[in-house]
Amino acid sequence: MTDPMPSPKNFSLVDLIERHELRLMVEACHKACGVAVSIKDVDDDQVLVGAGWQVICAGYHRVHPVSRERCIQSQNRPFTPGAGMEVQDMLCHNGLRHLSFPMLVDGRHIATYYLTQFFYDTDVRDTDAFEAQARELGFDEEEYLAALAEVPVLSRERAQEIISYMGTFSRLITDLATRNLRLKLALQENERIQTRLRETTALTESILNVIASPLFLKDRSGVYTGCNDAFSTFLERPREEFIGKGVFDLYPEVEARKYFEMDEALMAADVVQMYDFRMSRKDGAVREVMFSKAATHDAHGKVSGIVGVITDITERNQVARALRESQERYRFLAENSADIIWRLDQEHRFIYASPADERLRGFHYTEVLGQSLWDAVHPDHVGLMRQRCQDFLASFAHTPGPDPMRVETPLVIKGGGSLWVEILCNPVREDDGAICGYHLVARDITQRKSYEEELVFMSTHDALTGLYNRAHFEAEFSRAAQGRVLPVSVIMADVDGLKTVNDLQGHAAGDELIKGAAEILRKSFRAGDLVARLGGDEFAVLLVGADESIVAESLRRICAEIGACRLQRDPGAPRLSLGAATARTPEELESVLRLADQRMYENKTAHKTGQL
Repeated sequence: MTDPMPSPKNFSLVDLIERHELRLMVEACHKACGVAVSIKDVDDDQVLVGAGWQVICAGYHRVHPVSRERCIQSQNRPFTPGAGMEVQDMLCHNGLRHLSFPMLVDGRHIATYYLTQFFYDTDVRDTDAFEAQARELGFDEEEYLAALAEVPVLSRERAQEIISYMGTFSRLITDLATRNLRLKLALQENERIQTRLRETTALTESILNVIASPLFLKDRSGVYTGCNDAFSTFLERPREEFIGKGVFDLYPEVEARKYFEMDEALMAADVVQMYDFRMSRKDGAVREVMFSKAATHDAHGKVSGIVGVITDITERNQVARALRESQERYRFLAENSADIIWRLDQEHRFIYASPADERLRGFHYTEVLGQSLWDAVHPDHVGLMRQRCQDFLASFAHTPGPDPMRVETPLVIKGGGSLWVEILCNPVREDDGAICGYHLVARDITQRKSYEEELVFMSTHDALTGLYNRAHFEAEFSRAAQGRVLPVSVIMADVDGLKTVNDLQGHAAGDELIKGAAEILRKSFRAGDLVARLGGDEFAVLLVGADESIVAESLRRICAEIGACRLQRDPGAPRLSLGAATARTPEELESVLRLADQRMYENKTAHKTGQL
């Protein structure tokens, strides 16, 4: 049962042309002109289809309610009736150029065709106004201006060419809609055409042999009455062997029965019939074929026979089967792989995500498709990832087939957190070699990164106290000396009585004493200060940019922490001997460590002699 025809007074464009077909047309137009294209319904202000929308519109103007309303107001400017309702050329209320074309069906304006989101090369791009708009609407100003920079620019000459093309294209769409609207009216005309087709049957007979595909004719009883040379060659039989014979005279019983039943059904229904089958030839070979058949009629309109065309699809089916098997193998591997497998389009948008993506990141593939690769990468690493991709593409200018890109980066996990992966990337190419997308394989390396971080920590930290070790202290001191950031101060500390504790209470007690001293030093300094255990009972603190007054305050904090421990009558509270020195010139840097160490030993001597 066919759908009721929409009333000419209330139909919309999608009543006349499938939305999918409109989308294909709009995408083709976008590819042809390089700017955003859309079609909007006149009555309900709905954007029916669109392609090529710029980030500044899709990500900003159409998102914020204020700028969205400005877009709608810009697009609702009425056309002047008459004179073909000419194209409108204007700047929208958000500052971008757009062209609009009315789409008329039977004289009624039902939709508007937009060529939008661009600038003329003669337009003055008022950056100050866009900056003010970003501040007004709360956009990230830097990202908003970056999106503005991506807006395409057309010369007016190019725009005129596009206007001419778009006008023609708009008329093409409306003409198609008009034809669909009038389709039912054409049924009566179709009957007249059928009459003419019957009158031209005699002419058809004379041109059969110029048709490359095998073609045959049968009468009402199923007897072959004619064919072209291609049919005879395909069956490897001279036409004398089958003209005047039926299918049961020429083919095996099962095959002949199929042909007979299909012919009878065709003539009874009087419709075009298409089906695939396996056809036997004289030499016994079997070919896979597609039959396309229709009934023929006499001068009175009655079914008089059949005309049929055979298409050999053996090789096509073999290729299709091989392709299907390949796709099934690929899908099996992709859907059962522990690694994430992605397919991206040329704009780095996901068009396939394997189930491993959901297992590892928690996003269902329906949440991923259409997103950008940059949405999956942790925000702190998007810039680096973009640069790596740009460098990879640039390498094709020097090496046609460079090695796959390998990069390590964290990915966003649903619900928060990140997942470290190693990504292997290869381009997908068209037949002409042009890159049309990318294949990515992402392997989970989170555990490996954790091990690496642990190794780095172990290489720079003391295992007992968790403070930095001697190697890291010396490396940072050398870096500070080379950087010439003055003044540079050093505090040296030594745990008093460690040997006695080790001898009387054991090394475990000595270790606790060392850890207590480390905790006092840790509490006494900021997170950015470098506190290190040099080994044994020795500690050191590096203070870059700190003068004597800051050092004196630091020493007071240490003494205060020691005093607090002793007030608690902690029998394991450590006591520290301290020494400090400050270098204000590059020459003093050479002796600052030695001087701080000397002062520390002087302090220790004073402790032993009871002077402190």
